[in-house]
Amino acid sequence: MAFTAGDLWSGLGVLALWLGIPAVVISVVVWLLRRRGSTAIAVKATRVLSGAFLGLALLSAISATLKLTLQRDVYLNDELRMWTLENRDALLSPSCTDGTYPLETDSAAGRTAIFLCDSSIENVPFGPRFVIYLGAILALVAAAAIAWAIQVAAYHAEIGDVFDRSVPRTFAVSAIIAMTAAVTGALLTAIGMTLAARSLDWPEGDLPPFFFDIPLWPFLVALGMFALAAIFRHGARLQRETAGLV
Repeated sequence: MAFTAGDLWSGLGVLALWLGIPAVVISVVVWLLRRRGSTAIAVKATRVLSGAFLGLALLSAISATLKLTLQRDVYLNDELRMWTLENRDALLSPSCTDGTYPLETDSAAGRTAIFLCDSSIENVPFGPRFVIYLGAILALVAAAAIAWAIQVAAYHAEIGDVFDRSVPRTFAVSAIIAMTAAVTGALLTAIGMTLAARSLDWPEGDLPPFFFDIPLWPFLVALGMFALAAIFRHGARLQRETAGLV
């Protein structure tokens, strides 16, 4: 597949958008806190932003649920999309590559037609879509677990109880949840995508393969969170020992 300068600028534009939006939000939050004369602005901003992220995660979960209910299309991930497009000629299901859409109902089979349209599959059965939905929800759970740990730590820092016992415990539990949910979610997404691609009518023995690479970032994030849990636990122990000397 050939890439053009337009693809490069489009990708850079998306990257700038993803970096620019958080920068603007952070700037607005800091400005509002300064106007209110707040102290410990960094801590307060961290707590506000982590809380906002939890809210966005909830809205994303609601959006995913609505999509599962209302939409029947699935956009394939990169490797499976490339394989499907490269093997399009062998596909027995209808396709919309000529700019026209197949009839909504396959009169011969008496059911809704499943067809390929560029990188998406239309009228995918509920089973594959539900598996993909579970994968998306678990990915949101992983992200929310990290945000919740940051929220708890920022809250206790704001009230002057940085080394509260709940902080290291929250980091440790959130690390396990984030790691497990992220890896399981990625696996379910890969399974759902494969099932969606195989719901098309392929020649016997020419089914789409299963693509899955174990993501490494959840393990790295979990390692960092376990390290923070150990640091906060050590700080709490030092605080207790120091208090005993006074």
